[in-house]
Amino acid sequence: MEKIFKRTVMDEVNKFIDSDDIIVFHGARQVGKTCILFYLQDQLKKRGETT
Repeated sequence: MEKIFKRTVMDEVNKFIDSDDIIVFHGARQVGKTCILFYLQDQLKKRGETT
């Protein structure tokens, strides 16, 4: 898998990562929504979280 770069939106997402709030990613095709989720999954796995 290719390297995934941190997006600026992740600073906002990290504020809610430990809460029960639901985060919705929406946008046009091929703008990086899935890459953001893969980055988030990688960060959670590094913390020992189950994804």
